[in-house]
This record gives sequence, C-alpha cells and structure tokens, in this order.
Amino acid sequence: MFSKRKRNYTLFVYVALIITSCMLIAAILWPEKPEIDKDDSFGPVQEVQKEQKADNNDDKKKDIAKSETETNTSNKNESYYIVLKEGDAVSVFFVDSKGDKIKLEDTEILYDLLTVEDQQRFDKGIVIKNQEQLASLLQDYES
Repeated sequence: MFSKRKRNYTLFVYVALIITSCMLIAAILWPEKPEIDKDDSFGPVQEVQKEQKADNNDDKKKDIAKSETETNTSNKNESYYIVLKEGDAVSVFFVDSKGDKIKLEDTEILYDLLTVEDQQRFDKGIVIKNQEQLASLLQDYES
C-alpha cells in the first residue's frame, strides 16, 4: 500500500519537475517584444482608433467653425477672444467692447505642423465668443 503511494508521489514529483523545466526553458527562449517603428505603421485596432480620433477632432473643428460664424455675425460691441498667428507663435488676444486688443498668451500650438486650412484660419484669426470655446480650441490644437 505504501509502495503504491510512494510510486505515485515520485511520479508526481517527476512530472512537476518536467513541466517546471519546460516552462523555464520556454520563458528563456521566448522572443523579445519587437520594437514598434515610429513611422505610422499601425495595426488594425490602432488604425480604427486613429480614424475615430480624427473624426472626433473634425467634429470639434466644425463646432468651433460654427461658433466662429455665429460670433462674426453677432454684435460688434461685445468682447471676444481672437486666436491668431503673430510672428512665429500662435497667440491669444482679448478684444474688449471698445475694440482694444490685449495679448493674453502665446500658445504651444505648432503652426508648422498644422494643415494648410488651419494655417489660413490662424492667419486670418479665429474669433471665439467665450472661455469655454477658447479652452476647447486650445486643447484641440495643442495636443
């Protein structure tokens, strides 16, 4: 009776040793994670995510463009913000009800990396009605 248990126990130990050593060898010989090229080669999931992000950005830009046209047709006696290219930087200005332009800040928007359409918009100046829209515009272009 004990000899059968001993035989089963030794068999168990041998099988456990063999499985453990196989796992160790597999872990040692497992290929390293390949480095991902930074040349915009995406897998299917990343491409879909990139397209969705681009669609969301397009929707936000359309909303901002819509608010710009609404602002341009609004009363000129109201104060507003204007984001435009000044020299090498894209800057934010506040225009009060008298028409005085006050520079608030230079943004971190990389003008050279923008599309031609966006560069033209910043050359003309993007009129923003309120701080929420300004924050949204800056967040869209600075990221």
